[in-house]
Amino acid sequence: MFNGRDLIKKQGIYLLTFISVFTGGMIYVLWRQDTVRFFGWLDAIGLYPPVETIRSYSLPLYPLIPNWIVYSLPNGLWAFGYALVIVYLWRGNSSNIKYFWYATIPVLAIGWEMSQYFGLITGIFCYNDLFLSSAGIGFGAILGLKYNREVTK
Repeated sequence: MFNGRDLIKKQGIYLLTFISVFTGGMIYVLWRQDTVRFFGWLDAIGLYPPVETIRSYSLPLYPLIPNWIVYSLPNGLWAFGYALVIVYLWRGNSSNIKYFWYATIPVLAIGWEMSQYFGLITGIFCYNDLFLSSAGIGFGAILGLKYNREVTK
């Protein structure tokens, strides 16, 4: 049976996921150094010139923004969005494969940072990244579970 309230919540979950991932991406694009590999990818597909134009307007704000926002918040936002959408997508599913997908949440977010710590991948390990990724996972999973409980009532 069609339930308009559930549809609004469903759209809200997707919108919140999009906003968190998009915001994390925009922080990265606007204020991270352009020597990061990501910018090379943008250049390879011809998108660096418009991004460079956008960055020219945003870079004067850089000195006003705390480092944790520029360097760690995107990880937390991405982890939040990923946890939220995975928990939502697998709601009510009885398949054991959902546990694999649940496990990908910390493996990707926290595993990435720990791989940097142990030198398995290039990058700089940061406790702020670890903390904000963990917080993002926690808040995303809690919100997803809360929504799932409301839907099954």
